[in-house]
Amino acid sequence: MDIKVEAFGDSNSNYMKTALNIRFKIFTEELNIDKREEFDGLDKNSTHYLIFHDMIPAGVCRWRKVDDYIYIDRFGIEEEFRGKGLAVLLLKYVVEELIPSKKEILIITPNSNFSFLRLNGFFNIQDAFKISGVEYYKIKYKRNRKKYV
Repeated sequence: MDIKVEAFGDSNSNYMKTALNIRFKIFTEELNIDKREEFDGLDKNSTHYLIFHDMIPAGVCRWRKVDDYIYIDRFGIEEEFRGKGLAVLLLKYVVEELIPSKKEILIITPNSNFSFLRLNGFFNIQDAFKISGVEYYKIKYKRNRKKYV
């Protein structure tokens, strides 16, 4: 099993097209988020990631700076690749890149991901809001947490 994570900006049209297609499948088709809300115009101001499983694009996320925060959002793994640990690998990769910034790191997520995020260093529910009728939360990354082996 070969796993690779690639970061890119919106100028990489091939990767961007792939990421948008994955987001459409996960967020619009699977989670029923209105495509006008999913494709919110913030991609140009974001850093994007694709995770590949044996050279096949399997998941996506992006982050962007807003004031004193960094928001990770549009985080998802395609259904056929779930359960292989790719979400953990992608999240750890992105967080490790963001830690040196010293800014607060927040992830925007539905409550169904709370357990996963708590196990991976996120805590403290911030704000709740709705996207296409689904409740989402901002959850903060806890810096300097104890790592358990």
